[in-house]
Amino acid sequence: MYKVIKINILLELGGCIVVQGGAFLNNGVLRALEIILDTEIIRPDIAGLMGAFGSALIALQNKKASSSLISKSKLEDFSYKMKNTRCKGCENNCQLNVTVFNDGKNFISGNRCEKVLYNTKLRSFAFNMFNYKYKRLFDYYKPLPLSKAPRGEIRHTACFKYV
Repeated sequence: MYKVIKINILLELGGCIVVQGGAFLNNGVLRALEIILDTEIIRPDIAGLMGAFGSALIALQNKKASSSLISKSKLEDFSYKMKNTRCKGCENNCQLNVTVFNDGKNFISGNRCEKVLYNTKLRSFAFNMFNYKYKRLFDYYKPLPLSKAPRGEIRHTACFKYV
């Protein structure tokens, strides 16, 4: 609660808590959170699929005229190679799994931050989820006047850049 969500006062979560994600399909994880928060938590039947539904909604908003799925004829010639490397984008030095496909395209996974997306040698993503979430958060965020903000000011422009 304190490290991942970075919340200091549990009451800030509110009285109705809904969880999502595959981790909450584990009854032990769900119960542990209920004990820590001393409240009943709602876990939808589709908790493990909510991220996939969100991705599908984003895909619908950004739909293209044709699918990017590989055709059956190209699937017969499909091949790939895997290699591991370390990201040099920040101090995390994340271990990256780079999949290089026979058409020259790459898929990179394993990063714990958005830095690999801006590495020109490794860039292969058309959609930047970090930037999308950042814009969704701060485009709608209307800060309180500093005189009414007991915890101070959120300065988001120093942390991230729009790309």
